[in-house]
Amino acid sequence: MHLTTLLGGIVTILIIDLIWITFDHQLGAETMKNVMLQFGELLGEEAAEQMAEAMEQSVDQTLTSLTFVMQLASSATIAAIGGLIAGSLGAALFKGRKG
Repeated sequence: MHLTTLLGGIVTILIIDLIWITFDHQLGAETMKNVMLQFGELLGEEAAEQMAEAMEQSVDQTLTSLTFVMQLASSATIAAIGGLIAGSLGAALFKGRKG
């Protein structure tokens, strides 16, 4: 895993959470809400209503230690996947090249 990818994810989480705590604003929440509602509409009216209710409840969510740990876990997972892809591409592109 690329350490810089993981550290970049952690720094991003810290900045997003700092904005969330300081200004009581979740970055990207409105966009995510719209995407989820559109996805719910594809699944049917009942699913769309359930997603709308869940999104309304999440608006009042506060930053908890569990939320922070889940953010770190997702960042580590994404960093691992990104590192594997980047490492594989780098190995394939530079295979046989000498320096």
